[in-house]
Amino acid sequence: MLMRRAVLMSAVLLVASTTYAAVYSGAMVAVPESVVNFTWGDGTNSLSQEWSVNNVNSSGYVYGSANLGVFNKGHVAVTAVANADTFPYATSPILFTEGDSVFFHGANGYYGAWHVDDVYPTGRTTLPYANLNGTWYFQNDHSGNFTVVPEPSTFILLGLALGLSGLGRARRKTT
Repeated sequence: MLMRRAVLMSAVLLVASTTYAAVYSGAMVAVPESVVNFTWGDGTNSLSQEWSVNNVNSSGYVYGSANLGVFNKGHVAVTAVANADTFPYATSPILFTEGDSVFFHGANGYYGAWHVDDVYPTGRTTLPYANLNGTWYFQNDHSGNFTVVPEPSTFILLGLALGLSGLGRARRKTT
């Protein structure tokens, strides 16, 4: 009986400690041009970036740095990209247009992406000249996989823990 409880507790602890690979996402609403860094992430780790408008033609630039590489994948869904770690990230300016996905790789090891829906002028003559709408994505497991779901091992361990729990209950009822 003691052995079964120890196995059950070990399985539950393994499930509890298993990391869930996840892609977090959120709305980018009226992000101003080059005023402050726009920061996004999972609440613990993050990436941040500024952007600038390319005149007033629904496009703009993002810039890399020593701490952040950028890459423009063009008109693709971010969630269709399973291997962004192979992209040739650069520190030079990356031009993007509405509908593009721009990927980021931080020196902290995390990957992020923007899907740009709208770059629109505000009619101002001082910064910000324009705003940006879209969706941000943040991959929290240091991979460039934006299509991930919880790891299969998590489901196996959870099944094991539930099965052992049920077995223990069934035996208690019969004795």
